[in-house]
Amino acid sequence: VILYRLVRSSYGRAPALLGLVLMLFFPTLIAWSMSALKESLYLFLSVLGLSAAIAAMRSVSLYQRLAAAAVLVGATAANSSVRTGAGVIMIAGIGSGLVGSFVVRRLLLIGLIIVCLPFAAWRLWENPAVQARIMSQINAAAIQHRGAVNTVGNTYRLLETHRYGRFSDMDLAPDETLRFVVRALVSFVAVPLPWQVASRSELVFLGQQVIWYILVVFACVGFVAGCRRDVLVTCLLAGLCTIGAMTIALNSGNVGSLVRFRDTVVPFMVWLSALGAVSTSSALVTRSKASRKHLESRQRPATTFEGAS
Repeated sequence: VILYRLVRSSYGRAPALLGLVLMLFFPTLIAWSMSALKESLYLFLSVLGLSAAIAAMRSVSLYQRLAAAAVLVGATAANSSVRTGAGVIMIAGIGSGLVGSFVVRRLLLIGLIIVCLPFAAWRLWENPAVQARIMSQINAAAIQHRGAVNTVGNTYRLLETHRYGRFSDMDLAPDETLRFVVRALVSFVAVPLPWQVASRSELVFLGQQVIWYILVVFACVGFVAGCRRDVLVTCLLAGLCTIGAMTIALNSGNVGSLVRFRDTVVPFMVWLSALGAVSTSSALVTRSKASRKHLESRQRPATTFEGAS
């Protein structure tokens, strides 16, 4: 309800209604909401923090801004107690969204970032302290992934084969790190592929997986359309989706767990996907009407000439 009211004021009635239908009837979201898991509370606190961040940015009164900031801090702290790392994901997602909403409004700044980002990233990577910090986090994620692969159920692998030994070290080389990250991000979107289904129960997810693929495609379209309507809401939704996806992708290795944790991103993605679907359908209808009018305008002179003859 919070997200629906927020999106309706930002994107309009049609995207809000479509996003609400997707969120209410997405199969696994229904399953998680009826089970004794942490997902419902985690999502509620995340949405509360999102709405508080928007209120803090847009409220005119200083007291309203302070109250919204207090709600954001409280929701983040409460979410940290619900799930390990949830508070960090919220802070990183909302922070990246706020930075993104500032950047996308300025084309010159976007160009400077595109040009300077690779050089700045390389300079940071040359710093031994920064490199050690990044590699320690990636190695920890790789260990978490290996532990998930060794659990019961249908699993998928992102590392080289020799890394899955019980007593093997996890000191990844730079090329291994790059392959691990790329495979993780691709697997977050693609897994489970149809030929990876290993049980009858997983056949139920094939239909939802097709819906998931469609959601990802339309979310990219919706992000572009959303930046034209409400850049703050769009970037905050995209920030929470992106940070959540990166965290889940690097630490997963079990198909069932991936689907479960990936659904914590879906409630923020469906609104961008709904806006993308509505914008695409509106563009197709407009183009169809324009082509029809063009054909009619080309046929009118011939009809008039025949009547004059």
